[in-house]
Amino acid sequence: MRIPLGLIIGGVVVVVATSVGIASCSGSDDDENTAAPSPAPPAKVRVELVKVMSTATEDDLGDDEFYVLGGASLPATQYAPAAAWGNVAPPIEIASDGAWHDFDQGKVFFDGPAAGVDAVHISAVAYDEDSDSQDWSDTAQLTSAIGGRLAKVNGKVGAGGKAANAAGDIAMIVEGIRSFDADDELGQYDNDIPILGPETEILTWKIDHDAGFLGSSYHYEVQLKVTRYV
Repeated sequence: MRIPLGLIIGGVVVVVATSVGIASCSGSDDDENTAAPSPAPPAKVRVELVKVMSTATEDDLGDDEFYVLGGASLPATQYAPAAAWGNVAPPIEIASDGAWHDFDQGKVFFDGPAAGVDAVHISAVAYDEDSDSQDWSDTAQLTSAIGGRLAKVNGKVGAGGKAANAAGDIAMIVEGIRSFDADDELGQYDNDIPILGPETEILTWKIDHDAGFLGSSYHYEVQLKVTRYV
């Protein structure tokens, strides 16, 4: 039978369906010698930003206002068409002191079922906000544009296939709607998060830029947490 599962991410409701097989059997004396079945793979995956730190900020004269735009995407499968969700993690004030800062808002990139695929693809772009431009603040427009673009990019990727790298597409979306005083792009992230794996794990996104004597050099580390559950 098919059981619909609802998923709400970034204010967008996506409904997919998964098939559940029900079987029955009668017991026998031989059952005692039968090996226990292998555990079922995790039915759901959660990918979220955890924290960020910097040992050298992009702004030489003060703290950075660090924020992340991105999204998650699934390729088309026998269960559902390609789907994607946009995400906005608002600015956090970061100094170049190596201190870790937690993401409190907009940190969840994906949380839900991923039936019939090998991985959830995460695409993200990090920025330093300049002069209170608030290029990130129209979250509805950004999440819709990002989600639509990611779904289009990965719409032809079959189950088990690698999703297309799309961080560059996100950067172009932002370029088209940003203010006159454009925010500084710090780095891009594209990664396939396998459905199978440890129950929890931490992934590190390193952002490094060495400008030599003529520009601004910076170093960031962002931690993402992956949780696999049923």
